[in-house]
Amino acid sequence: MTSRRDGLRAIGAIAAGWLGACGTTPDPKTSQHFVLVHGAWSTSAVWSRLAPHLRAAGHRVTAIELPGRGRDSRPSEDVTLASYASAITDVLKIQGSSVVLVGHSLGGMAVSQATEYAPDMVRTLVFLTAFVMGDGETTASRRDPHSGLNPALRFDFRPGTKIPLRSRLDPAYAAQIRAAWFPELPQGDADQVIRDLISEPAAPAAEKLQLSAARFGRVDKVYIQCSRDGGITPSMQRNHASKWPMRRVLTLEAGHWPMLSMPERLSRMLTTEI
Repeated sequence: MTSRRDGLRAIGAIAAGWLGACGTTPDPKTSQHFVLVHGAWSTSAVWSRLAPHLRAAGHRVTAIELPGRGRDSRPSEDVTLASYASAITDVLKIQGSSVVLVGHSLGGMAVSQATEYAPDMVRTLVFLTAFVMGDGETTASRRDPHSGLNPALRFDFRPGTKIPLRSRLDPAYAAQIRAAWFPELPQGDADQVIRDLISEPAAPAAEKLQLSAARFGRVDKVYIQCSRDGGITPSMQRNHASKWPMRRVLTLEAGHWPMLSMPERLSRMLTTEI
């Protein structure tokens, strides 16, 4: 499922997350390990405001960098759904206990496939305004037709073809992106996030997930809806949350990025309400 090279890349990508977790000594009786997986066009840096709150509460935190960004400079054509899932399972395999695995937005597909590969390593799977697919579905087939991001979405194609290589958001539509994603963030903060967005390998979103009731289906699941999200609209979030049985469906009065706009509130939800 994963090569030695992929394993080394994954370990290098998460090392910073482990080193940053050493402030508070966890209580093994109550501590949980939160493994955080970002969505499209972003990196593990999106968790930088949330992680300190989780650690201050005595929990371990690892923020994963998915392939094709950061230290992992592999070409876009080599990035697949399997490589996303393997980056996560490489982390899970070396843990001493099962984790709370959190997937944001498009990261929902990556955490879903990883959970299918390693169900016994996931205590609870949390979808944070995230994509949830059925077996054989693709993320591309479940895009929100009412998303406020649609006018800004662009694709770069393989030379001489109409095969998408990477997707990105056009910064010329910054006002629309702010309105869809960041209704409660100060404009300066929102604009900084928009400047930090990167292009996203296109192939994983077009690949069919392989999920089974016997493995993925038996893992405890929670969905966190964000009622002010215009990127994945509330109606589409409800659609996602109904795809598989969820033990709980919770709601935040937030846009698409509550880890940035209300990290303390999200931390309390993750640690006391799921």
